[in-house]
Parts: sequence; structure tokens; C-alpha cells
Amino acid sequence: MKKYLSIGKIANIVGLSVQTIRYYCNIGLLKPVYVNPNNNYRYFDVKQIQLIDKIKYLQNLGMSLQTIKHIILNEDADSLVSHLNIAKKECTKEINRLQDVADSISWYKNYISYPNCQESERCYCIKNMDLRYLFAVEHKSGETDEDLYAKFYRLKNSGQYKDLNYQGQICYILDYDSFIKNQIHLIKLGMPVKEPPKNREHILRVEEGKYLCFQQNDLSQDWDTAFISCFFKKASEYILAFEFRKSFHNPNDSIYEFQIHINGTEEGSL
Repeated sequence: MKKYLSIGKIANIVGLSVQTIRYYCNIGLLKPVYVNPNNNYRYFDVKQIQLIDKIKYLQNLGMSLQTIKHIILNEDADSLVSHLNIAKKECTKEINRLQDVADSISWYKNYISYPNCQESERCYCIKNMDLRYLFAVEHKSGETDEDLYAKFYRLKNSGQYKDLNYQGQICYILDYDSFIKNQIHLIKLGMPVKEPPKNREHILRVEEGKYLCFQQNDLSQDWDTAFISCFFKKASEYILAFEFRKSFHNPNDSIYEFQIHINGTEEGSL
């Protein structure tokens, strides 16, 4: 009996619990080399330590115990390679998901840290923007803000659109001519999406290029818009107003960054 290891001894060597070793035995993954007929104690050969370590290794690669059992009992190398390929694809998918989460965290840190210019300052700048996409819902004439928001979020969370990768920021798409006259005419309510969607009705493509950007603390306040009309030879069609909320509860604490596409102004498009 000295050449055999008790279940407690082998569990201690491989860093598993006795219950786990028993479970391996019960599902046929591990077979003791000797069972005492008097007390049903199980004993193992020292050579089985390597097998148990291999089982742990394959589990760490994402394989189920049933899959490991099939591979070990059948000495099926082809099946092992096939399952390793599947495990690698799943691992890569998870890496991409976590990278997307990390990118979203970085974006949200920048979002909540968006600098607020003092009222006495003029925060105007030119920004180079990549191609962007917005999930956008039209604001119909006579529609209340409450009805618009309800329609927007209902559609956003519907089966067709709920799988989109959204950035949690509201964008107001405003009429340029009304804005120049110090009037707010909301055309659409939108929210950025990360990946370019395919054949979706409520997706607005926002062209890449240079944008005149400036900041205001209120959508309804008066602006000095003379510099805007002088800046463009021809009116743009839209103005994008991205909301930066400083409070979860009070929308009046929001800051808005207005963006007007410079490259497309000759054609009057975004």
C-alpha cells in the first residue's frame, strides 16, 4: 500500500479539494488504481498526478469536464485541437469585449471631466473628427419633449436597435438657420453609436472632417452668432449639440458642445 496515495494525499499534492477528486472519480474522469474493499477508500498512483494536473490545465483553457473526459478516454487529439480552436475564438471574443469596455470607461472619464469654460471666455476651436454615426429620432412638429424622449428611448430599447453599441450621450441636432437667429429648432434627438450599423433606418451618418466647436451652458440662452455667419460662406444644414451632464438628476447643470461641419458647408451638408 505504500506505493499508493490516499485521496487526501493526492488532493493535497495537486492543490484540489478531496470533494473535487471524488467528483472526478464519480463522472469517470479519474479512476483510482485501488479501492479498499473494507472501507471503500480510494487510492491513486503517483503517475496520476500528471493526469490531474493536465485536467486542471485544460479547465483553465475553458474546456468543460465532459469535453476533457471525452478527449482523455478516447485519446482524441483531433477533438482536442478542435476544442482548443473554439476556446481560442471565445477567448479572443472576450478580449475584444473587455477592450471595448475599457475604451468605454476611458470615454466616460473624458465625458464627465469635460472642461467648463467660464462665461466670460469664448471657447471656440477647430476639431478634426472621424466618421461618426448617430442613432437619431425625428422631432415632429407639435411633439412635446416628453413624447420625444419616450419615443427615442422606446425605439432605442426595441429589438431592432437594443443591440447597438451606444455611447451614453445625448446629441441635439438643430436647424442652422434658426440657431443663427437665436432660436432653437430641434430636428432630431440622437445618441452616438460606436460601430457602423448596417441598413438601419434611424442611423445618421456624420461625416469626417473639420468642425467649428464652441461651448454653451444652456440650450435656450442668447448667443453671439455673428461670428458663425461670418465664418461660413454658405449656411450649414445642421448643428450638433452634444450634452455633457454634470449631474445625474439636474439637467440644468449640463454643458453643451456645438459642432458645425466646416468641410461640408459649401454643399450645406454634414
